[in-house]
Amino acid sequence: MNKNQTKETESKGVTMDQVMSKVSGLIIQKADRQEVHDMILGKANKVDTEMSLRWVDLLHKMVN
Repeated sequence: MNKNQTKETESKGVTMDQVMSKVSGLIIQKADRQEVHDMILGKANKVDTEMSLRWVDLLHKMVN
């Protein structure tokens, strides 16, 4: 992939469905299918959600 293709790829938006599809595919290769399915359908508690949002914010700041 050349430099222009990389910039085009980075500038395109990515939907959460695309991310989940890719991540789910990778995890399923490494983990038990039922466990992964249960994790995807499960609900996060407030503390986990807040920590995840903090990590996303931190990563966003690092990228910028």
